Amino acid sequence: MNNSLKEIRKSRGWTLKKLSERSGVPLSTIGNFENGKVGVSLPVLKKLAFALEVSLDRLLAYHEGSREWIMRKNSDLALGDGWQTDGMRRWQKIPVVSWARAGRAVDYNDLRSQIDESLMIPDCRDENAFALIIEGDSMEPDFHDGDRVILSPNRELRSGDFAAARFADGCGVVFKRFRRSGIDGSKVILESLNPIYSPIEKVITDFLFIYPAISQYRFLRR
Repeated sequence: MNNSLKEIRKSRGWTLKKLSERSGVPLSTIGNFENGKVGVSLPVLKKLAFALEVSLDRLLAYHEGSREWIMRKNSDLALGDGWQTDGMRRWQKIPVVSWARAGRAVDYNDLRSQIDESLMIPDCRDENAFALIIEGDSMEPDFHDGDRVILSPNRELRSGDFAAARFADGCGVVFKRFRRSGIDGSKVILESLNPIYSPIEKVITDFLFIYPAISQYRFLRR
């Protein structure tokens, strides 16, 4: 996460001195943090995020290990059972599943057991949430190869939602815009954002599961 701070600062064209002046954080503290020599408290991170005009989420989302270090080192954070809080938001550690593994899963429990990495997300409110690593270009320009989308199995699926759907016939998984059609809503249309891909039309029984997406994470560099 210290590297992400440096990248954001440099993208602004700011020197360490300028960030120090804007944030009120000592120059030596910022320099030592960027170089990995020291950690910083959550209040200091808030000052840096405010000065750089980025969300605290963005600073914390780059590297889970750094996030966990920050969470452990700050006395105002309560830990337990995969949930953490910074006094403002409730953070949840969720599993991240690859596209290939999701395409082989038959149900939610199967997905939860196929963990490739983990991610901390705020204010999810679904203890069964997990993330899927997107592959392909069918949902560009809004979603790109490598993006993580957070899926909420316990949320009501609504027409217009972005959703991950697993076919019952063994044809794998897709991530599309979900729409219902037909008088009773039993027909499903899955639409790509990329116009080169045609819509997929099925009936609801053709799927093992369809889970709505509630948020999206993109790593600019790892």
